[in-house]
Amino acid sequence: MNNKTNSKTKYSFTTLEQELVLKASLLKRSEAISAWNRWESTTDLEGYHHDVFRLLPLLYHNLTRHKVAHPFMKRLKGVYKMFWYQNKQLLHENTRILKELWEAQIETLVFKGAPLAILHYKNIGLRPMNDVDVLLKKKDIEKSLKFFEKKGWTPQLIPIKDHLKYHNGVGFADKEGNEFDIHWHPLIESIWEEDHYDFWENSVPITINDFETRAFCAADLLLHTIIHGIRWNLETPVRWIPDCYYIINNSGNEIDWERFIYLTKKYNLALKLQKSLLYLKEVFETKIPDSVMNKLGKIKISKFDRLEYEYILQDPQVIHEKNFIGNLVFHIISFREIIGEKPSIRKVLMFPDYLRYRYGCPSIFSLLYLFIRLFFKKVVNSFSGLFLEKQSK
Repeated sequence: MNNKTNSKTKYSFTTLEQELVLKASLLKRSEAISAWNRWESTTDLEGYHHDVFRLLPLLYHNLTRHKVAHPFMKRLKGVYKMFWYQNKQLLHENTRILKELWEAQIETLVFKGAPLAILHYKNIGLRPMNDVDVLLKKKDIEKSLKFFEKKGWTPQLIPIKDHLKYHNGVGFADKEGNEFDIHWHPLIESIWEEDHYDFWENSVPITINDFETRAFCAADLLLHTIIHGIRWNLETPVRWIPDCYYIINNSGNEIDWERFIYLTKKYNLALKLQKSLLYLKEVFETKIPDSVMNKLGKIKISKFDRLEYEYILQDPQVIHEKNFIGNLVFHIISFREIIGEKPSIRKVLMFPDYLRYRYGCPSIFSLLYLFIRLFFKKVVNSFSGLFLEKQSK
C-alpha cells in the first residue's frame, strides 16, 4: 500500500491525488466537481499513475452523471470503452473455464472483480479486472491442479506444495497470458481453519454470460474486499475503496451486518475493519450504520493486533532495509495470522518451516546459512557506517 498521504487527514490509505480522483468519481455533484477541479488543475492529464488510470472509468461515469463538460471527457470515454471491452473478453474466456470446471465436477464460488462488476457496480465497464478469482472446496484442490496442468496452464507460485500449506490460493497463466486464480480459503488470516464452508452456505447465484455459478454474498464480499485491499501492494490497490462504496451504497439492503460482525470476530479482523470503515464513512460518506461502527468499536484490540496493522500497511522491502533483523517481524506477524488466535502446538512448531518458505529456501539448513550470511552482512554494514561517520567528523 502506498502510504504517502494528504497531510490534512489522519488516514494513510491514499495519496492526495488518489483521494481527489476517488472523490470526483464517487461523491455527489458539488463535492465531486470540486475534487475534479482541484485534480484537473494540478495534474498532467497526459501522465498519471497506473492506479489512477484504473479509476478513470468511474471518473467518466460520475462526471457524465453530473453533466461536466471538458475536453478530457473524450479521453475518459475512450478509457471506459477500453475497459468495458477488455472485461467483456475476459469474462467470455473465463466463462469457458468455469464451465469446464463444472463439467469436471469441481464447484466454483466466484469473488473479487467479477461479482463486484456484475452484482454491485452493475456495469462491467466501471470495474477493471485482470483475472477471475474462485474459491474451491478443499476436496477439489488436487483435482483442480491436475485440471490446469492438463490444459497447459502454469502455476505462478512454485513450488506449489509450499503454497498449498502456507498460502490461500494460487494463480495460473496460459501461453497467451490469460490468468485464472483458485483459492482454498477466502482469507490469508487463519488459512488452517477447517470451517470455511459457511462462505458457500451464504453464497448467492450469479450468471456470467450464460453460465450460472455462485458468488460471495454482499457481507462476505465487503469483508474480503477490505481485508485484501488495505494490505501494501506493489500495485496500489485503491480500488478497494470504490468497491466497498458500491457494495454498501448500491447493495446495502443485501448486507447481513450481523454476519459481518461474526466474521470479524472469527478471523480477528476488528482493527482493520474499524479503521477502514471509519475512513469510508467519514471521507466518502458511505452509508455504514452507526450500530455497526459501535459494535466494531466494542471488540477488544490487543497490542499485537495494533502492531500487525502497522506492518500490513508497509512495504516489506522497506522494513527489511530499515531493520537490523530484516523483515523477520513481518514474517512472525504473517505466521500468527495464518495459524489463528488459538493455535495448536503442532502449528506453532511449523514456524521454522514457514520461514524457509517465506525466504525461498529449499531446506532448513539453507535457511540457517542465509540467516548467518545476512547477520554478518548487517554487522559489516553497521560498522562500516560508523567508521565512515567518524572519518567525516
